[in-house]
Amino acid sequence: MPRRGRNSRAFGPVQGTSVLDFGRGTGSHTRLLRRRGAHPVVGVDIFPGMVEAARRIEERRPPGLR
Repeated sequence: MPRRGRNSRAFGPVQGTSVLDFGRGTGSHTRLLRRRGAHPVVGVDIFPGMVEAARRIEERRPPGLR
């Protein structure tokens, strides 16, 4: 988790901003940005397995991603 904390600070203030997250993998940073107030947040990945994994996580804990 320490890594996520550093990245969270590196993003800076995101409240009310739009985010397009390329290469999102399973969407952990994408969800973090949404929880911190960015909207809309859209994640994109070229690997169908990563997109499917992110969708499964979204179904269990929906933060409002597309």
